[in-house]
Amino acid sequence: MLENKYALYREKKISGLQIRFDDIRPLIDELSPKYFKKSILGYSEQENPIHLIHLGHGATPIVLWTQMHGDESTATKSMFDLFAYIQAEYHTEPVNNLLNRCSLYVVPMLNPDGAAVYTRENANGIDLNRDAVSLQSKEAQLLHNLIRTTQAQFAFNLHDQTSFYSVFGTANAAVMSFLAPAADESRSLTASR
Repeated sequence: MLENKYALYREKKISGLQIRFDDIRPLIDELSPKYFKKSILGYSEQENPIHLIHLGHGATPIVLWTQMHGDESTATKSMFDLFAYIQAEYHTEPVNNLLNRCSLYVVPMLNPDGAAVYTRENANGIDLNRDAVSLQSKEAQLLHNLIRTTQAQFAFNLHDQTSFYSVFGTANAAVMSFLAPAADESRSLTASR
């Protein structure tokens, strides 16, 4: 089972709450070009590179990004766990199924400027999570263009999960939450929601 493999493939070179671009740069460099297409998506407000990791060749484009908030590193660490698993298990059925069905576009750190100083906002004090409409920041513009050009069918904005939330009706902490915000003030349950 996948859960039994976690200990084997957990990326041990990064840990702790604050993960900076310099922490992940060597990990990006170590990703095998045989399995991962690596490129620079663009540059942050302070001209730090924002990397894009592409894997898979399936018909379903999926965009995932982490550290939109520089002080939320959990998803960044999990993406490198996933990369280690995929690289080691590349020729297994579960990985082949995923990569044959999906094209994954992963931005392992959207806000390197905020990550450097462990803050939610980018270098210009903009919360990138609130910049999807006005697109004032370079980072939000890059993300918007990536989603548009890949024609992503799914887009996952990966955040940290606070320990204050639990699985409904239990004492178990929630380790993953899905937010499907309403498109209108009445909070209608539409087909896409």
